[in-house]
Amino acid sequence: MGSTPTESFILGPAELTSTVYQLGHYGIALLCYAPVARLLVEAGEPQAALCGGLLVAGAAVVPDCDEHLPIPHRGPTHTVWFAAAVGLVVAGTVAALSAITGLRFHWTLVGGLLAAGAVFTHVAADAATPMGIRPFAPLSDRHVTLDLVASNHRTTNAGLFLLGGATVAIATVI
Repeated sequence: MGSTPTESFILGPAELTSTVYQLGHYGIALLCYAPVARLLVEAGEPQAALCGGLLVAGAAVVPDCDEHLPIPHRGPTHTVWFAAAVGLVVAGTVAALSAITGLRFHWTLVGGLLAAGAVFTHVAADAATPMGIRPFAPLSDRHVTLDLVASNHRTTNAGLFLLGGATVAIATVI
């Protein structure tokens, strides 16, 4: 049985499966970011809220860079250590930019925490799948899985994306 045109538009072609995974990661990261975005808007920093949202969305899929590297998927890039490393790299980058551009230095901490948090949401979301993760490797081989939903579940990923996007929109507008 074929899919309807509406289903094809929403679900996309089967060969775009990696996009399906990314949608869920974007959504979860944005859902977690929404309260921060609200605080930034209330503090009179709407541009920072927008930049933070872009940073969070971008960092949310960084752990899957392992799919293009000669390392195992859900290996070193799916650990709390990798989340911390990404946060430190982003903080260092923002610090360098603040020195060059005059950007207020406190954004260094904010940027680093947002990036680390976004990577952590990715790692946590992958723990909900049957494949699970080893978040503290190599210090611990403990495998964590909640076995709730397959990572390629299109409806779940699309729903998370819509929920995260809507939550950030509501948090920053209302």
